[in-house]
Amino acid sequence: MGLLDGKVALVTGAGGGLGETHALLLAKEGAAVVVNDLGGSRDGAGGGSAMADMVVEKIKAMGGQAVADYGNVANEEDAKAMIQKAVDTFGKIDFLIANAGILRDKSFKNMTNDTNMYASLARGYKQGGFNLGLGLDANSRNKNLAYNPEFLTNYELGINTKLLDSRVTFNGVLFYSDREDQQVLISTQTDPSDPNTFSFLTQNAAEGVNHGLEINMDMDINQSLSAFVNLGILKTEIKNWQSRQDLEGRAQAHAPERSYALGLNWAPTSHTYLAIDFTGKSSFYYSDSHNNKSKSYVLTNLNLGYVKNNWNYELWARNIFDEYYSVRGFYFGNEAPNFIDTLYERHGDPRHIGLSIRYDF
Repeated sequence: MGLLDGKVALVTGAGGGLGETHALLLAKEGAAVVVNDLGGSRDGAGGGSAMADMVVEKIKAMGGQAVADYGNVANEEDAKAMIQKAVDTFGKIDFLIANAGILRDKSFKNMTNDTNMYASLARGYKQGGFNLGLGLDANSRNKNLAYNPEFLTNYELGINTKLLDSRVTFNGVLFYSDREDQQVLISTQTDPSDPNTFSFLTQNAAEGVNHGLEINMDMDINQSLSAFVNLGILKTEIKNWQSRQDLEGRAQAHAPERSYALGLNWAPTSHTYLAIDFTGKSSFYYSDSHNNKSKSYVLTNLNLGYVKNNWNYELWARNIFDEYYSVRGFYFGNEAPNFIDTLYERHGDPRHIGLSIRYDF
């Protein structure tokens, strides 16, 4: 089971780059994905279906659900059609990730043919809504019933460069995000003595700040061996939350300070390949409603493949050392007679081993 089983996402600009990464990760966690990409060049010219179709095929090869959309997010009718496609295909839409955009490389002059620096400023919002299942009758009121929109202003400064005769590609970005009326997910019990009244609520914290660094590096060691390294450093802070002053200055939930992935890809022949990767996270707070934290963990994955005549045979293993790790934590009273608050953890997937067979038409 994934964290997003049963959810439906629309990802714009998902034909490559961060959009593709978001779409693949959402699908890996169980979400059905509408993969939108206009298919044009970086300056906005042209269009086509190949980029979105390619990502859809990748998701389906993983066993996920996806459908392609080729609309232009700058066109109101196309934007409405994207939403409708999600509803028509998967019955609903739960969230949107807006990556689509045109690179207008004019903030900084290109340093060389292989190096580019850029800066960006973006502002967006996440709509407000209502908390359901509060057990209210027609004449009652509850301050937790509604929550306001959240606004985000994001600043980025980055560099893309190629080194060692283009055998090494390096991407780095510094970012700072200022969140206003930050939406946070908390858990509560309407009746402290009755665990059946446990529920989740969305509330607004007054402010939040995120800042950090992301580094991605790909290396061609020789014709048959390549490697990659991805590193994320993140600092977050909850600020000015009037109803929960005890949380002010604390890191936000599900925001590990360090995350990383590194791996090797080896293709000894034109028909065979071996890939191994390691992914890890430092500890993080489970929730904004309590102060329990996860433990850091590292997962190891392995793929061994054989390709011939449009057939692909792949033996794969996920979490091969059967690491025992937690991804969610809930803290509430659930055990009679005293219903003492207790931490309940949802653990990640154990070791998985499988065989995939695919034919490419």
